[in-house]
Formats: sequence, C-alpha cells, structure tokens
Amino acid sequence: MIIKSATVLANPKKKWAGLVKSQVESFLASRGIQVVQKNQDNGKVGNAQLAITVGGDGTILHNKAHYGKIIFGIGSKTSWICQARNTNWKSRLARFLSLCSKNKTAASNSDKLTSKRLVLQGRLNSKNLPIALNDIAVKTASHRIVDFSLRYGVKNGTRRARFFADGFIFSTPTGSGAYAYSAGGRELAFDARAYQLVAIAPYRRAFLPVVVRQSSVCFLSLKCECDVEVVVDGQQIFRVKSGSRLVVRAAKKPVMFAKT
Repeated sequence: MIIKSATVLANPKKKWAGLVKSQVESFLASRGIQVVQKNQDNGKVGNAQLAITVGGDGTILHNKAHYGKIIFGIGSKTSWICQARNTNWKSRLARFLSLCSKNKTAASNSDKLTSKRLVLQGRLNSKNLPIALNDIAVKTASHRIVDFSLRYGVKNGTRRARFFADGFIFSTPTGSGAYAYSAGGRELAFDARAYQLVAIAPYRRAFLPVVVRQSSVCFLSLKCECDVEVVVDGQQIFRVKSGSRLVVRAAKKPVMFAKT
C-alpha cells in the first residue's frame, strides 16, 4: 500500500501544533504525497488515505469524523496514544511511509502497517452515541451515588450485578491506561480484542473491574435522585434522567492506527 494522499489536522488552540502542521505538509509534499485540506465550509476532508493529527491524544479523539482513514498522531511528551511526539515525528512518519512502500500486497497491509483498535458503540435509550476510542463514562455532576443494574456477557453465559457507585466506565484497550486505570482497572494491550467494565468507587467494592470479550454486549440501567451524564471520550456529554438504559458493544469497524 503506497500512501498517495494525506490530510493534516492540527489543534487550533496549540500554537506549536500549527507550526508542526506546516512542517508536516511540506514534508509530505517533498515525498510526492498529495496534501488534502479540510473544507472550511463543512469541515470535511476528501479521500485522503492517511489522517495525521497534531496536538495530542485529545486531537485524535476530537477528529472522529476521520476514523475511516489510517490515523497517525503527533503529540507532546505527555501524549499516551499518539505514535510520535513533536520532536521525533519526522523519523517515525518516514518509517511508516517506507514500510508502506515496501509492503504493497493486501495481505501484508493489515498486520505489518496498521494496528486495529477496538472502539465502542453506545446506545443511550433510543439514541446512538458517537463511537468511543477511549471510553464511555457515566457520572453525576451533583456528586450523588448512582444505583446501577448491569447485565453483561461472559464466556459461559450472562452475568448480572447490582451495586451503588459514583459512576461507571466502559473502557477500550486504547483507553485502558487512562481513566479506567486510575479507577482501578487493568491496562490492556492496544490491539486487545476485549474491553473493560470499571465501577467508580463502588460501595464496599461490590463490583470489581471485569474484562469482557469483544463479542460481549452490556446493558446498564441506572437510577439516581439527580440527572446523570454520559460522557464519550471525555468530550461529548449527554444528560439523561433516572431510569435510563445504556447499551454498549464493540463497534463493527475498528480504527486503524499507523504502525511506526
């Protein structure tokens, strides 16, 4: 697979990201790769094969509209899921492009060039949520405890649990080293075919973190004296009433990350 086109998406709030964006675009042009610019009217990018995000992990999470492309993230030293930093992006990007030019057959593309990242699809009552690369979290803004009822699939059937907690996290492998890990969950390999269920401060530790298979479907019902917020990747917030139900499963299509 030879990369012929790419788009560069920078975080407008970070000055260094704009500078690096210009450098990346010049680098791509010098290698004969078409740089596809975002349409300023509708925010869309054409048929670029590669989406290079500049700014950090949050910049990747913000650009969900481009998850159909191969993702190459450039961040700072605090970035976790980006493949490169703003100090070494050129060598890492050059390596990826070189690997692409050497592995032209379809059979080699999947394993040698990209990493398939499981993402989660949530359905809140009758509304589909944006896909989550990191996590789907349930929390309250008023610091009240929530009464959770959970049903989830395991290898030998279905399990049920009811518990009180400050919140709940459905975490992907990519996000397992972030919020879920801080809440007591396990850190999973980025390419794991599983996801994680983590309660936030459950009363008397009534629910311990669980890793479920990719094929598992989870049903979470919640009751609370106040409104509850469902947060996707820490960026998109949906407010719901007590009695709501959240269904979470692995999305059909993974997100492809460039290997470096």
